[in-house]
Amino acid sequence: MRFEHYAYAFFIFALLAAFAFLCRLLFGDFKKRARRLSEREEALKTQLSSAEESAEELKDLLEEVRQETAAAMEQLGLAVTGEEPEEAGPPPESKRPKKSAGTSFKKILEYAEESAAPPLEAEEAADKRESAPARTGSASSDRAGRILELSAEGMEVARIARELKITRNEVDLVLGIHKRAR
Repeated sequence: MRFEHYAYAFFIFALLAAFAFLCRLLFGDFKKRARRLSEREEALKTQLSSAEESAEELKDLLEEVRQETAAAMEQLGLAVTGEEPEEAGPPPESKRPKKSAGTSFKKILEYAEESAAPPLEAEEAADKRESAPARTGSASSDRAGRILELSAEGMEVARIARELKITRNEVDLVLGIHKRAR
C-alpha cells in the first residue's frame, strides 16, 4: 500500500472519531436532559397528588363548615324568634316545605322589628336596666333586645359588646338584621 492509502485511511478514521465524539456529546446531553426531565416529571406528579389530596381535605372541611354554619344560623333563628327546635327530626323530603334562602332570616327580621323599642333617655335606660325583672324567653332573644335597646340609646358597638360580654360580630349581626327589617 502506498502512503496515500494510509493517509486516506487515517483521514477516514479521524472523521469517524470526530463523528463519534460529536454524537456522544450531543446524545449524552440529550440523555442528561431526558433524565432531568423525568425527575422533574416525577416531582411534579408527587406535588400534583399532594395538591389533589389537600384540595379534597379542604373540600371536606368546607362542607363541614357549611353544615355547621347552617346549623348555627338555624339555631340563631330559633333563638331569636323564641321557637323551640323540632324534636322528631326533619320531615321526609316529600313533606318538607320548600324554603326560600332567607326564610329563617325573615323570622329573625320580623322579631327584631317587633322588639324595636323607641329610644329612651340614657338615664331612664340605665334605671330600667338595673331595675328590670328577668324576662321570660330565650337568652338569645333577650340579648338581641338588649343590643337593640343599647344601640337605640346611641351606644357604640364595641361598648355594647363589652357591656353584654359578647363579640362585636354578634352585635353587628343583630344590628344588621334589624337594619334590614326596617
